[in-house]
Amino acid sequence: MLKLARAGTVFLLVAVLCSPAMAGEWTAVKLRGIVMGLFDGEWIELRRGDVIPEDQPIRTLASGRVTFVRDGETIDLGPNTQVQIVDRAGQAKYTTVKQYFGQVTVEAEARQVKHFEVQTPYLAAVVKGTRFVVTSDGKGAKVRVERGAVAVEDMSSHDSVQIVAGQQVTASSEAVMQVSGGGELPQVRKADGTPVSNDDDGAPGNSAFGQSNGNGGNAGGNGGGDGANSGGGNGGGNGGGDGANSGGGNGGGDGANSGNGNGGGNSQGNTGDGGGSKKDKD
Repeated sequence: MLKLARAGTVFLLVAVLCSPAMAGEWTAVKLRGIVMGLFDGEWIELRRGDVIPEDQPIRTLASGRVTFVRDGETIDLGPNTQVQIVDRAGQAKYTTVKQYFGQVTVEAEARQVKHFEVQTPYLAAVVKGTRFVVTSDGKGAKVRVERGAVAVEDMSSHDSVQIVAGQQVTASSEAVMQVSGGGELPQVRKADGTPVSNDDDGAPGNSAFGQSNGNGGNAGGNGGGDGANSGGGNGGGNGGGDGANSGGGNGGGDGANSGNGNGGGNSQGNTGDGGGSKKDKD
């Protein structure tokens, strides 16, 4: 009884998967290795030519890769990737790829209206007519544009930026979005349109600003953080932070090996002309 029911379920699922592709449906045109679809709580292996039902979880294993095509647009899934493809019906169809982890490459045509996006837990990338790659894991996500342009939004702060070919954006739960790559880097902007500056949340809006204020080694930042080896960049932080090897930092804190530190602090160790009491001067 159980075997018959199970066999019947598999038969029905295969019938759905292997149905002829209709216009406007996502079809697996290239497939290598193991690619699975979740149907009624069971992972079923997909085959080349299968049509993906609406909102169907799709997963590739370590050996798996698959390319889905619909109306000239493509979605490529790399190994160890899981997504859901959701199409919102209406006057203008809108496709959302929900990416849980792994690597997704999208090639979409240019249109006058937004019609395609990739969502991760950290950022969302909206197509402007382009080819781009989204990589996501438990720590963060990255968008890299290979052709055209992509608008990227941070899912937490709702900061946004538009990047072009040769540029990329990274985002995580612990830092604001960072833009890097070639050409003139665009400015990350808040939801109200104002630029994200290097004073917001202790971190810059793009990588051109360099290191942020705070607790970064070799940072040279003026934030009062622990700037080890900051090399003359106010490593003690102008506020009394512990700046080991700060080399000329103006902080008043305890800076071992601070060397010419102009603060009045009690530096413990091979201190230069720091102006404070030195335990190991002799």
